[in-house]
Amino acid sequence: MKAHIDVKHLLPAWEHFRSATEIAPIRDEAHYARMVQMLEALLDEAAGDENHPAMGLVDIVGDLIEDYESEHHMACKGVAK
Repeated sequence: MKAHIDVKHLLPAWEHFRSATEIAPIRDEAHYARMVQMLEALLDEAAGDENHPAMGLVDIVGDLIEDYESEHHMACKGVAK
């Protein structure tokens, strides 16, 4: 069964969410610091509950942080990818 996605309805919600959270590929160190702060706040909110709704965002923000760190922080240390 193929679900229909109403993109015209989804995009405004995504733009509002993205502008409120800055959840997007990390651009620079300042954005990185804000995403780390957000990850910590999400983890505090979830309080160890793996079923908490915040855990979906924990996964996304954690992946963005990991991608940025592997691309930028490891390169600064001279470690090849």
